[in-house]
Amino acid sequence: EIIGPPGIEERIYTLYHTLYSERRGETPPFPVRFREMQDGSACEVADARIESFYVPHQVTELSLGHRLLSGGTSIVYSGDTPWTDDLLRQSSGADLFLCECSVFDSEVPRHVRYVEIEQNRQRLECRELMLIHLGSEVRARAAEIELALADDGMKKTVG
Repeated sequence: EIIGPPGIEERIYTLYHTLYSERRGETPPFPVRFREMQDGSACEVADARIESFYVPHQVTELSLGHRLLSGGTSIVYSGDTPWTDDLLRQSSGADLFLCECSVFDSEVPRHVRYVEIEQNRQRLECRELMLIHLGSEVRARAAEIELALADDGMKKTVG
């Protein structure tokens, strides 16, 4: 099952047929179910609830952040986005807020800078904050960052 923004099925099949051109016009050799999410929509998957919210990452397509609720625990994922005060509201009360942090202080359109997170850190009302989607600038200056930084293969217990 693949859950995503409007048009997710077309995007996935475009990618699939790009990678496997000999299968153009065919569906994958296994069943795939697609569900589209919108700003403010929610769906149930297994024992979890996923709630979506708008983030202003793309100009023409809908980009979403998500809140995952399961077993009394909540994780908020910012998705790719520039800093917006709505992240404060969306992450409020979360056990873990995974916030993208592509650059330290350089201007990169439609992505969060570490300096913006630091400026707003005291206003965040989540239990724990972890930075994700780390660019080379953030990794190079990791010693200056007091927050947890995600890494490939990392495992995290929440709740």
